[in-house]
Amino acid sequence: MTEQKEFDVFLSHNSRDKDSVRIIGEKLEKGGVITWLDEGQFKGGDHWPGKLYEILDKTDTVFFFLGINGVGPWQDAEIDYLHNRYISSRRQSPRIVPILLPGASIDNLPSKLNYLKEIQFVAIDNVDSDDEISKLLQVFTNNSQKQSSYYVNTLDEFKKKKIERLKRDITLAEKQSNELAEEIEAIVEEMNENRGDAVRQRNLNKKKKRAEEDRNQYDQEIERLQAEIYKIISSLSL
Repeated sequence: MTEQKEFDVFLSHNSRDKDSVRIIGEKLEKGGVITWLDEGQFKGGDHWPGKLYEILDKTDTVFFFLGINGVGPWQDAEIDYLHNRYISSRRQSPRIVPILLPGASIDNLPSKLNYLKEIQFVAIDNVDSDDEISKLLQVFTNNSQKQSSYYVNTLDEFKKKKIERLKRDITLAEKQSNELAEEIEAIVEEMNENRGDAVRQRNLNKKKKRAEEDRNQYDQEIERLQAEIYKIISSLSL
């Protein structure tokens, strides 16, 4: 396989499908495509997750392999990292090519990755067949800009839906904050009515302080959600 800094495609896969993906990677290399597979890429003492994310930051094209074993934990982390990197920044999205390994179907895809169903899958029926691997080599000769734009549009729709969810969360948080504001107002009114009762004043003051702390947490959450919405809106493709 290749050095870490120079590669054409990142091979994202479930470790249970390693043998099949290794064969595909070797055939791609023979076809002139430089691949990155997580074998022999790390030295003793390397922080494995950190190094992996550094590689993903250099990734322009990802072959996302889906086998009968489904999506592996690290594979899930990889696609999640790339996806979040795109929706939370202005950086161009990587080109994702979903690939079905022999015996697998789109039904093996977890629901959280349903947005990948909007992209044309490449089905590989036999990893030993050069004709089958040629389907993957064609990815590098077809109009990549068209496919990349399609993926960007799909993610834009996903981002818009996420914004709607965040807005609903803000509405709920605002409701809680307003209810606490009313509670605080009622406590203050009760404190004014019981100025001569020191014990009652202490208890009401504690109750008021707890309500103020809770309201402050909701207000901070509202600010965080609003900032997240702004960040997503800023990353929408023009």
